Amino acid sequence: MAKLSKNTKKNLTKEEKIKALEDTIEVVLISIPKEIEAAKLYCSAAENSISQDVKELLLNLAEQEKEHEEKLRRILSNLKAELANLKSKK
Repeated sequence: MAKLSKNTKKNLTKEEKIKALEDTIEVVLISIPKEIEAAKLYCSAAENSISQDVKELLLNLAEQEKEHEEKLRRILSNLKAELANLKSKK
């Protein structure tokens, strides 16, 4: 989803802003489980790896996925707060 510039955001109606936030929240909600699944996949593959180098690589990738999940959860929280704030305005 393309990031809206501040000027573009100002030109949107309240309803359009709400729709844009809801769409973005939906994308984030879809993404979080994918990050969790990817981390599990890398951890599982690391457990089965006989190469220490590959195991370390896979565990590193799993950690990155967990960081992505955490970042997405923070973004989700911010988006929900922004949406609630926007909806509360008259």
